[in-house]
Amino acid sequence: MVWIGFFLKTVNLILVAVFVSYTSLTFAQFTTVGTIVNNDFENETQLSTVSPQTTTTELMITADSDRCPVVIISPGFVSTDFGTSAQFIAIVESNFDPALESRWLRERSNITETIDINHQKFLGSKNLPSPKLLINNVTFEDEVNYQLQVRIVGGWCFGNNVSLEVRGILQFYDPCNDTKECHQRSNLVCSSVHKRCMCQSDYYHRNRTCYRRSNLRAVYNSSEITTSSIKVWWNHPYQDADLVQSYNVSLREIYNSYGHNASAELQTNYTFASYFTPSFLYVFEVSSNVMLNDPEETFIVKTNAINLVVEPEPPGPIDKKSSNFHPQTLYLKWGKSENSSYVNMYRVTIDGYARYTPSTTISYYRTLELEPGRNYTVQIEAICWYYTTYNKSSPGYTEEIQTLRVPKVTLPRSSYTIPFLSNFEMVASVLYVSDFPPTTSTKWQRNGQYININDTRYNGSTEDLVAPKLVINKVDFDNDHRANYRCVATNSEGSWTSSSTSLYLEGNFSFLDTCTRYAECSSEKNLTCRQNKCLCDNWSHYHKNRTCYSQQRLQVNKLDIDKDTCEATLRWSHPSEDFDLISSYIVYRYSFDNNIL
Repeated sequence: MVWIGFFLKTVNLILVAVFVSYTSLTFAQFTTVGTIVNNDFENETQLSTVSPQTTTTELMITADSDRCPVVIISPGFVSTDFGTSAQFIAIVESNFDPALESRWLRERSNITETIDINHQKFLGSKNLPSPKLLINNVTFEDEVNYQLQVRIVGGWCFGNNVSLEVRGILQFYDPCNDTKECHQRSNLVCSSVHKRCMCQSDYYHRNRTCYRRSNLRAVYNSSEITTSSIKVWWNHPYQDADLVQSYNVSLREIYNSYGHNASAELQTNYTFASYFTPSFLYVFEVSSNVMLNDPEETFIVKTNAINLVVEPEPPGPIDKKSSNFHPQTLYLKWGKSENSSYVNMYRVTIDGYARYTPSTTISYYRTLELEPGRNYTVQIEAICWYYTTYNKSSPGYTEEIQTLRVPKVTLPRSSYTIPFLSNFEMVASVLYVSDFPPTTSTKWQRNGQYININDTRYNGSTEDLVAPKLVINKVDFDNDHRANYRCVATNSEGSWTSSSTSLYLEGNFSFLDTCTRYAECSSEKNLTCRQNKCLCDNWSHYHKNRTCYSQQRLQVNKLDIDKDTCEATLRWSHPSEDFDLISSYIVYRYSFDNNIL
């Protein structure tokens, strides 16, 4: 059946060929190619030759793509100026059937046309064996896709599509009909009003060259802001300042509660006089009025908006009734900044240490330990628009405070490491200051809870008003390991709590002592609690004469291996220490296959 089908197809092709051969042909420059599908011919192509006199149709078979040569055209994209030339080069590499002929195609308005490389437009182009397409004197009509078609025994094969871009070359003020005719890399477009190549909307012209209009912006310099006036200075543009005829200035409050516009002529400063509310944000802009010639054109260039903030008023005084001047837990409350709607942060500085708070209160709980009974200078500043780059601070409000005269008590150390079941003793020191109220009591705390020194564990402890003593009898892991102890001294103005002292217990039980946890055994002696006894760590140590030794002492020495293809002999020396403990040796043999155990 396969051979029969092929025969029928061949006959049909011959008939078509005969019919075409008797048709009078006049070939034009281009040939139109389109794809068709019918029941008798599979993978065929319809070729139409376009001519002013007549049109003929030729059926062409599309080859099996698996047998087609590799056809690559480069570059994939060419951009060139109007009136110049463009070139594409193809590589044809046959893996199966050889390439018999080739032709260049181009696609325009969804019609694929063959190219006559003998036409003057394409002189210099080549087909096989080294295909090259040269397009001379390019115009905008040449901005299409191009392709190379190669024929083998089984039909036609296609390469990749490539494209051409034609760039305009008309210069400033040249007549034009479309923007693409203008030299767009010089920022030119075709003006619908003048029908000439002019600068783009964000450019201006001078000496037939286009420059960015942003070059004509006035340059903000500085400002001086009070509640009664805002004065702003700026500089002339860095480039072509002579094109600026005058400046317009504007100032508005961010939410439009105030607005003012005026001309500054060619001055580079302006003063706005009014009442400007503290902490309010005002937006300033200066515009350059520009006039051009040849052709005449006027436009305005604005600066970027400048944010100007009026300084907020300072905060009010410290509320002494609501504040707490304890040196360890200082709490301050003050009056808010008046007439300053946009204040959203306060900076509080005490003894050189600054902190921020969004409210009119601040607390220091043991983060800023001040000395009792001492005078400190507090400075508070109001800050508006705090989370922006244009935030502004008020003048600082300054006030002096005195901390409460509480009795300061200290402990000698921050931590101790002590043996398990030993007795511990620590003496605190209460600072005596003659003009302070007398100390009325001292107390001890464990983990923040007060201790009853009458408990038998604390026999010997005292609540002396000058040097209170803490005694802990037979410290244990349950009650004292990692526990924190403090001393609290009190007088009529309040209490002072010392910093904490931490206890760390270490095991001190010896070999075979009874134990309940591993921590009770001496880690320095490499002991651990097993079977309620302090024993050597059996993973790394062994015991002898109630002492733990590293198991490395029992390793053999000088291990040698003698081997041949049939056998291997191992030789070693006895351990240098405690050889008498070894009852026998065990030799392990492992087999490896491809380095895998």
